[in-house]
Amino acid sequence: MSRLYPDNYQRIQAEIADMLGNNTPLHSEERSRDRLLRVRKGMAHILCEVFPQIDDPKKQELYYWLEAINRISDAEAVDAKLEGEV
Repeated sequence: MSRLYPDNYQRIQAEIADMLGNNTPLHSEERSRDRLLRVRKGMAHILCEVFPQIDDPKKQELYYWLEAINRISDAEAVDAKLEGEV
């Protein structure tokens, strides 16, 4: 592996692809919702599984940033769901 990336880079990228990847062709109106759902799934994984294992003084600030981004994503998901019900 190139020195640009740590040794575990390929393994982690494969895990991310398994969790967030989508090979299903979607119509344009479905793509945004699908992407949003995958972003939400990734954020939930980071906040619940990855983040608690980090031991760093900047952890709290990073958590606040990720939580705020997740709230925006959640709000967009609610709006998208409501628009789909109309």
